[in-house]
Amino acid sequence: MEALTAYMTKTGQSYRDIAALLKVDVSMVHRMAKGKRKPGIKLARLMAIETGIPLKHIRPDVWGKQ
Repeated sequence: MEALTAYMTKTGQSYRDIAALLKVDVSMVHRMAKGKRKPGIKLARLMAIETGIPLKHIRPDVWGKQ
């Protein structure tokens, strides 16, 4: 997910920092950042709240057509 990678670069946060913020495993964050895994709806909403990344960038398949 480009938005997550861009956020991490902009803020200087690591996979570990994001994992702690979202209360998920580091491997989950890594897979999401590489586009190998999509966050569930609840996690996507939490990501949007905690990072400020718009939902349409986190899950465009769900919120991208609004």
